[in-house]
Amino acid sequence: SRHRAVSSIASMFESACGKTLGGRWWSHFENWLYSVRASSAAAKALEQRSQKGNSNDESLTLDPVLPDAECAKKDAALAKKLEAAGLTKYEIVGVGLELSKAVGKARAMLTKEHSAGKRKFVKMSAPFEVGGNGEP
Repeated sequence: SRHRAVSSIASMFESACGKTLGGRWWSHFENWLYSVRASSAAAKALEQRSQKGNSNDESLTLDPVLPDAECAKKDAALAKKLEAAGLTKYEIVGVGLELSKAVGKARAMLTKEHSAGKRKFVKMSAPFEVGGNGEP
């Protein structure tokens, strides 16, 4: 479910700014994702310190793989790249809003699946050894 959530965000990133950023949009997406995850983690830590022990707040317990939707709206590095590629400030804000909406939907999907107890286990079709000596 995490993979589907991140894939849906990547799809939105590609449609929102893939053509503008060119063929290496995936690399830009990864940079953006790590950047907003870090700012989300910092914001979450600050919020935890200010609430001192209120562990019932759902925003503090959400999955760390997905960034916070509010942090996804504005990333200075992505804004610089998009501006250098020719987008106006208005268009950059629109991209931020689209990405924020995609993150919100992905978080909602992940929360819904987690609360419903849907967990798909991976089946291994063929056994394998890690660090084997090359013999079957």
